[in-house]
Amino acid sequence: MAGSGSRYRGDDNHGEALARLYGVAEDAWEAKIRRTLAEQAAQVRTSRVDFAGAAVARAHRVRRRRMLSLFGTAAAVVTAAGVLVSYGLPGGAPVPSYTTLFGDAHLATAEPDPDGDPLTGAVSLAADLAVSLVVATETGEPAVVSPEGTAQTLDPVAGVVSAYRMGEGWAVVDGDPGAHGLWWVTPGFEPVPLLSDLDAVVLGDGRVAWQRGSTLSTAALTADGRLTGQADTRTPAKVELVGFAGDAVLLSQDHGARWDVWPPAGGDYRPAWTEEVARVFGVAPGGETAIGLAAPRPGDPGPCLVRLRVASGLAVTARACPDGLPDLGPGTLSPTGRWLVAAATPARRGLIAGSTVVVVDVPAVFGDRAPPAGTARMDPVAVVPLAGAPANRHHLVWSAPDEAVLATAGSLVWLAPQRVLAGEPEAIDEVPLGGSAPLLVPGPRP
Repeated sequence: MAGSGSRYRGDDNHGEALARLYGVAEDAWEAKIRRTLAEQAAQVRTSRVDFAGAAVARAHRVRRRRMLSLFGTAAAVVTAAGVLVSYGLPGGAPVPSYTTLFGDAHLATAEPDPDGDPLTGAVSLAADLAVSLVVATETGEPAVVSPEGTAQTLDPVAGVVSAYRMGEGWAVVDGDPGAHGLWWVTPGFEPVPLLSDLDAVVLGDGRVAWQRGSTLSTAALTADGRLTGQADTRTPAKVELVGFAGDAVLLSQDHGARWDVWPPAGGDYRPAWTEEVARVFGVAPGGETAIGLAAPRPGDPGPCLVRLRVASGLAVTARACPDGLPDLGPGTLSPTGRWLVAAATPARRGLIAGSTVVVVDVPAVFGDRAPPAGTARMDPVAVVPLAGAPANRHHLVWSAPDEAVLATAGSLVWLAPQRVLAGEPEAIDEVPLGGSAPLLVPGPRP
């Protein structure tokens, strides 16, 4: 049809631009568009929905489908659009344009909440990570939030150093050594003091141990906050209360140079220190076997892991020195006993102190598990770099038997050990936080 005067050009069916209508100026079109958009905007209902918390939850919901880089791209879009999304407690005004960027249309029609909870963002984060958190409110007082959507301020509890989920409540430890207190916290009620003026307190799955001078005590903590079955014993000087190995109380001396256990069922404590162990990470199901880091000895090719018999005073029953294992700092064994996730300490192998975590397939390291037929053998040790150094206190909890959550100085890290060892791209997700990292609260064991 070339040369026929048609407005079509060639065979691609693309036409020439239509001429502007006679008498209509270009700025009139612009004014019409502006009026239309303004009318539509006027019809949008305002909302006090916590968009900061929703952004955190949304980011986590897509983490298994998208790379962290894509999440960063979305954050860049938000920034370019002038939207403020913070990864901490909500404090800014609502941002309605969040819904158009991420597509959660129901947020735009949510009813205003005149009594909006300032902890909503933290609750959203706890729900998505399936862990409890101790955070600071806008006024600076501590509060504990649960994945079930509850938030409880902790006044008069101050200076929280540890916490553990017990049934519908939390055991919370506060104060400095010599003045530690143990509190029972239930949603909707004032915190109840259980113990005071303690030198040390450790929390476990339904158990509490505490130290006052040379007296060491332990008891069961019920789901309604009662201490039952208390047992007491005397200890030598400078015994450090560390935690639990099953029902036994885990002890150390000289900052981990020597280790021992006290099984309360066996009566008074009888010292039987071992120097073959440099660190104890946790116990396998049943509480009979613990996994630890071996004290170095001549001839070792590198750091080694050890299996320990709890009933025999942490006697070593097996030793494994896998290739690629760096020196390990604090770590935690998974509820199934299969996975170990630990911080790396200053390294002999080029690792930077505090900037990496180590994932270990424990049965594979000790030769207990062979890969299924027809599958490639995975390295049982992986070293994962982090953007920030792991937080010093209670830095890791298990949200599921095969998922861990790690707190760093500026972020929360979700990781799946099996995916990490398989080299899958969505095995780890790091969400930046504004302000200090929350305290991660373990228990009950998933």
